[in-house]
Amino acid sequence: MVNSNKMSFGLICIFVMVFVIEASDISLIAEPASIKDGLTKTLQMRCSLQYAHQGDDAAQSRAGLSTMTVNSISVKRDDKTTIAAISSRQPAVASEDVDTLTVRGNLTPGVDSNYLQLTWTKPGINQAGIYTCTINATDNAGRGVLYKSNTYVCHQRPNEEDILQYIIELEDRLSQTETGVQECEKSLNTELTAIRLSLNNSQSYLQGQIDILKTQDAATAEDLKRLETGASALRTDLTAIQNSLDSYVVEEGVVYCGSSTSFQPTGEPTLKRRVVYVKFTKTFSKLPTVVCTLQEMDVDKGFNLRFKYFVRDLTTAGFNLHCETWWDTLLYGIDIKWRASIP
Repeated sequence: MVNSNKMSFGLICIFVMVFVIEASDISLIAEPASIKDGLTKTLQMRCSLQYAHQGDDAAQSRAGLSTMTVNSISVKRDDKTTIAAISSRQPAVASEDVDTLTVRGNLTPGVDSNYLQLTWTKPGINQAGIYTCTINATDNAGRGVLYKSNTYVCHQRPNEEDILQYIIELEDRLSQTETGVQECEKSLNTELTAIRLSLNNSQSYLQGQIDILKTQDAATAEDLKRLETGASALRTDLTAIQNSLDSYVVEEGVVYCGSSTSFQPTGEPTLKRRVVYVKFTKTFSKLPTVVCTLQEMDVDKGFNLRFKYFVRDLTTAGFNLHCETWWDTLLYGIDIKWRASIP
């Protein structure tokens, strides 16, 4: 049964309650404010402190806040489940939704540099509800200061207009893809035409040489045979090139391995791993070649950088991508770009 605070609403629902302490505001922002089934790709939430005043009081407020120490930032859902947190003793880590949630954060002196950011991929009804961000800090007099802010993320069922807009966006993307394919085919056909012209010129030249040799004595018969063999090989190469171009297929994408805090132990000392299965949109006619490159990585600078990634269990339908790290390395996120192609 779905909790009542996760019921679908037809309107965008968001409200923020802010408790202001010592001329600063706590900011908790969710983007988007409403989740639509199957259409919302990501949900991002960020909690941080902001200066509340402008004008003559701004300099004094900034000077006081610059000496404030933020001890921890945490985000709860429905005021009972801690989703993610960061403190002076531990880095940003997700405690719920670990399969879809990536967490980043920072705690350093000065208000502007302290934040906790959460990003969900393919959010659904389970991510709807009231979120509360709590910031514990110590002011320059050594007093404890508590900041809290709430925001509400709604869940909506897509209406016909939403679905129609999504279809239009998909059609636009399909059109762009088809345009790219047409341009690629045009380029390949141009190259193939140039190759054919070159081979035809070579074949015409060889045929002319063959005609000349046929008029000479029998001593040139061996040379004639070699030239005929060369012409046949050129025709075979032309056919092979044509077949290769006709059968060329390529697909690419990005794997989001996420934070190393969600990696699983492997049984080897200190080695952690996350395995992501990648399924091709269409099954290849034969086993493709897969090439992977590092696209983006976010790592804690306080630890040595250790990571590796590799492909396993490759079939015509997909493959497993392994992301690994070891010892005390802390990865907040690592994105791997892959490209599969035949022949």
